[in-house]
Amino acid sequence: MVRADAVPEPVAVRYAWWDNPEIGLSNKENLPASPFRTDDWVGIRIKPDTE
Repeated sequence: MVRADAVPEPVAVRYAWWDNPEIGLSNKENLPASPFRTDDWVGIRIKPDTE
């Protein structure tokens, strides 16, 4: 389960999906999570503008 107070109605989750990501998600055995995404949107490959 993933949740965030700032995102009341999420439609997708992505973790470590961009080049050289900062990772920090692990399971209860303290093993790191692999990169993943829950969407299959075509064309979503551009890093969002962070400025």
